[in-house]
Amino acid sequence: GNSYEVEKKYTKSPITDQFLQLAKVLGREPCKILTGVAAPFRSDNWESLTRCQRVQSLDLGKRFWRKPLSNPKIKLIVACSSDAANMVIEVTDAKKIEELEAGWGNQILRRYCSPQGTAVVHLPHLSRFKLLGRKCSEVALRSILANAGWQLASKIGDAR
Repeated sequence: GNSYEVEKKYTKSPITDQFLQLAKVLGREPCKILTGVAAPFRSDNWESLTRCQRVQSLDLGKRFWRKPLSNPKIKLIVACSSDAANMVIEVTDAKKIEELEAGWGNQILRRYCSPQGTAVVHLPHLSRFKLLGRKCSEVALRSILANAGWQLASKIGDAR
């Protein structure tokens, strides 16, 4: 299963609902989406780690994800946060193709493409920036996913 789906009845984390809505937009069952973290250490928040701990954590994440993310069968990687996106971009050697305003303050959605043709979509962290369920943000999100070549399943507002 997928932890977001399994824990949806028990968690109060905002990212759970956002992920489940994103899965619907992508037209995938949550259990068919591989999810993982860039920095494999638990903490109260990223800022509670020292700079050294953050660097080492991301370095371990890079070493862990390098091989799985190089699989040419992967067509789309969605990275939520700048640290996660930077790690994925480095590991996949993806180049920036597009930027769109997220419809949430000064937040930007970015799309990259790897030499193998994998699309990388960089979103702000969905626990802080709830893009799904906000019409202007969802329009931008759907646009960047469609531009990445992804066939979207549901219409705006249907993701819930």
